[in-house]
Amino acid sequence: MLEVKSEPRYVLVRVTTEKLDAKVAATFKDEFHKIIDKYEAFVVLDLTGVDFIDSSGLAAVVYCFKMTGIKDELAICASNERVLHLFKLTRLHDMINIYPSVEKAISALD
Repeated sequence: MLEVKSEPRYVLVRVTTEKLDAKVAATFKDEFHKIIDKYEAFVVLDLTGVDFIDSSGLAAVVYCFKMTGIKDELAICASNERVLHLFKLTRLHDMINIYPSVEKAISALD
């Protein structure tokens, strides 16, 4: 469900499922928690392959934000219009840095 690529300045966590919903939210949170425990670095959460998030999935994303601590320790990459609309509707984009691509998120680290 999650692919991890560790770099010197950040950890890229790519979600490999198209739906972040109630079926996978608990597993997602467990896997993310293990990643945070293993790596102490800025996290880029790549949701560009996700095309649907329900309330459980949204809660899991908020969990990721809480696990990393503060806004400047997590960036989300999302390009799907439905996912972006959900982040805007819930005002999550005010709490978490959201970028249209992994490249943009990484370049924002500079």
